[in-house]
Amino acid sequence: MLQAQLAIQRLLNDSFSASRLKNPSYSLRAFAKRLGCSSSAISEILNGRRNISGKLAARYLGRLGVDPKKSQEILSLFPEKKGRNSRGTGVTARAFKVGAEEMRNALQLQADTYAMIADWYHYGILNLVMTEGFKSDPLWIAHRLGLSVQEVKQALRRLLDLKFLRVTTNGEYKRCPESLMTSDDVPSFALRKAHGQHLHLAGRSLEEDPIDKRYFRFFTVALNLEHMEKLKEMIRDFTEKFCILAEQGKKT
Repeated sequence: MLQAQLAIQRLLNDSFSASRLKNPSYSLRAFAKRLGCSSSAISEILNGRRNISGKLAARYLGRLGVDPKKSQEILSLFPEKKGRNSRGTGVTARAFKVGAEEMRNALQLQADTYAMIADWYHYGILNLVMTEGFKSDPLWIAHRLGLSVQEVKQALRRLLDLKFLRVTTNGEYKRCPESLMTSDDVPSFALRKAHGQHLHLAGRSLEEDPIDKRYFRFFTVALNLEHMEKLKEMIRDFTEKFCILAEQGKKT
């Protein structure tokens, strides 16, 4: 139990510190609101003066957007609830081993799907494959997208496992056009992380890219909330038309 408490305490402290690093004015109150608890409670947890249950730890991990594999590693440290005696159920050691292997595979698939949605560069690589002069070389991809070679190799492995990419007989990466991502079972915290990364990339573009390579607009309106769904529909319609036009002709 002590190991479980230390693990969740360390993760919460790391998450709070990372948020403070990005935004020095980020407060403990804001962190507590994100977790859905009081600032006094999270203060005691961060300082090791209060223990939490596995159920509460799972809720915090979900709100922080921790990937399923990492979450499972931490939650496995918490003691399991006592249930009825398992003797006489006919479950063999081999059956348990097979079940555990299936669980590991499922968790890996969940973690890969989470990373695919949450980390922008997976879609970056999928679109880079479609451009003129693309090279199936992790070092070239890393340089092109401003990533580490290790990040690229991990992303390529995920994209291959999830069948978004395939390797040709010539050793080149090609997109699998039949692979589609839907909105079903997409964890909202993965999408929140993705939105945060794209906002960060937009800010970086504003500082680093020449004006002929970027375009920003902003406006303020007095909004009638009754039109919200229609406005969202208009944005979706625009982005679909935008993508169709953007991808016509030579992609550089």
